[in-house]
Amino acid sequence: MDLMAGLARTVGGAVTALRRRQELEEQLAIRSHALETSSAAMVWFTADRAEPTITPSAARLLAELREGPDILYRILRDTGTTEQTHRSYLVRLRDGAKDVLDCTVRAVPEQPGAEVLELTLETTGGRYVDDRLSSLSAREHDVAELVAAGLSDKQIAARLTLSLYTVRQHVKSIYTKLQISNRVHLTRMFLGRTASIDPL
Repeated sequence: MDLMAGLARTVGGAVTALRRRQELEEQLAIRSHALETSSAAMVWFTADRAEPTITPSAARLLAELREGPDILYRILRDTGTTEQTHRSYLVRLRDGAKDVLDCTVRAVPEQPGAEVLELTLETTGGRYVDDRLSSLSAREHDVAELVAAGLSDKQIAARLTLSLYTVRQHVKSIYTKLQISNRVHLTRMFLGRTASIDPL
């Protein structure tokens, strides 16, 4: 009897494992299809592959850039190994026009060296322009533009030949005038991502 009960448990466990594997394969197929057909431009790097995996939407976006896929390595170099980072880059399109590449990089939990990049190419002419931006002085506008490009206060000070204290005062003034509280809100507003600034 014990032998039969043990055999039944073993067979039952094997059937359960096969069903679970089939469910996982079905979920993986659905997610792969969603990524392949989505308009979201996604790229991911894993520790065991030298080249990134690029969705069709991301391939089309990168084909529009003079830098092409090479910009992906610059993004990874700039963002380091934090859980989530947002950066914006001024880029030149193949036709010579300038645009902004908006990128969010996320580390994959429990997968060392794996990172997912979500890319958005802003079209300057079609972006929403928030009226509050007109309240900024010329210098504040310069500072806001560099914040939106992902520079730190120290980098902005060096770029504009200002003291770190002056840059921080400009950033505080910008937050007050625009009624926002952090760099993410400022970047979203400056790049025309949204008419209302909601916390992320």
